[in-house]
Amino acid sequence: MTDNLDKPTGSENLPENRPYPVWEDAGMNRLEYARAAARSRGIAETLLDTPSLLPAALRTRQQMARIRRAGIFDAGWYRSKYSDVGASGMDPLRHYVKYGFAEGRAPNAAADENAVGVMAQRRRRSFFPAFLGIFGTLIAMKRPGRFDAEWYVAANPDVVASGMSPLLHYVRYGAREGRSPKPSPAFMALCGMLSMDPAATQNLLTERRRSIRERFESGVLGEMVAKAAAFEPLIAHAQRDTLAVNLPPFYADPAVPQIVAMHRLQEAAKFRRAHAVIVLPDGNRPKTVAAACRLANALAEIYGPEELVVLCTDAEGPGTLSGLPAGCRQIGFASIAKDLPIETQEHVLIEFLRSLRPQTAFNLESRLFWNSLRTYGKALASSIRLYGCLFQNKQDAKGLWQGFALERFYRNFDILSGVVAENDALIEELISRYSVPPAQVHKISTLENMIYEVSRNMNDNARH
Repeated sequence: MTDNLDKPTGSENLPENRPYPVWEDAGMNRLEYARAAARSRGIAETLLDTPSLLPAALRTRQQMARIRRAGIFDAGWYRSKYSDVGASGMDPLRHYVKYGFAEGRAPNAAADENAVGVMAQRRRRSFFPAFLGIFGTLIAMKRPGRFDAEWYVAANPDVVASGMSPLLHYVRYGAREGRSPKPSPAFMALCGMLSMDPAATQNLLTERRRSIRERFESGVLGEMVAKAAAFEPLIAHAQRDTLAVNLPPFYADPAVPQIVAMHRLQEAAKFRRAHAVIVLPDGNRPKTVAAACRLANALAEIYGPEELVVLCTDAEGPGTLSGLPAGCRQIGFASIAKDLPIETQEHVLIEFLRSLRPQTAFNLESRLFWNSLRTYGKALASSIRLYGCLFQNKQDAKGLWQGFALERFYRNFDILSGVVAENDALIEELISRYSVPPAQVHKISTLENMIYEVSRNMNDNARH
């Protein structure tokens, strides 16, 4: 077996053992040279990362033949660069195929400057080769509801011009470019909010992302990255992550539905702030609805009905709650945010409350509101006076006591401005069960006393 390789076209006048010389000798600028080195790396990674069912010995011979035909391996340079290869007495090409590539060694001088094989080394440690990953993605995307070929072609005319299968185009290029695999109601709604045509918007986003990627890969930015990568190879590999461009407000899928939900909530609130917000789970709990109506009518007298917002968060109840003051804004949060993950619902609820900039917010047994306080409670309490309304605990068929008074009082008492108890008996139970310090007993009161406290605070603020 010989290690002499055919030199690539245009390399006849180059020094021996340097088929890809340093960029000054090649008459190229640094960027052009970096691209040539990248092509060399790509050839090696493609040829050596391709899976094969052949026995190990035959596979090695096949890969050696491929590398030899590609003309990217410089045996003399490789032997002089890596002294252990010469000491081992092994054929340099065989060593590169069996060990050097996986160890991140370079096949020639040009590739050495850009540290060939670092990413290939990572992929070799991966359980699935690259093409199996693509194959697995293709199978996954063929499941019902994952990919709409007709819509994808209609939204991306360049796919037809490419002659490629729509699904294969999405897996290989579309996902990386931020294209949508199927019509998204949230995307359509966001385009409607911005008065933009969805198909035209998709094409505009694709072209804008492509333009940004080209500027990162070439031009001044590309040249700067190439120069930096010559000193630190990881920069070149990290650049791949930076090429996954997100353009606001069209971020990844979780963000777009969140933006749409927030806009719909603001639309339901008539794009106005509120002085007070009442949050309850739904309109199907008589005791909770009755307390909400009493509280709402009292707050309407203090702030005015137009300054009051009532939110139903946990289930889709009746469209309008009877007994609320005329003019207050009723919003079905559950209807608007029902398709969002529960963690996102919590985040949207808190952001919506903050955007209303109320002075007070009352939680009448909304589990979503209680759960959101675990993460956002302290931050929310710094700008809004929070009140938790608790009702008597109930005993289930097994004799176990259940209720928010048991679950939430001790967890949230410190961040709440006050606790509204259903009656005096519950107040005494809370004080006794949780050993509330005498200095903080005043924070627990009945609904009537809490309304009086809110009214007094408003009058004090008005005087100041």
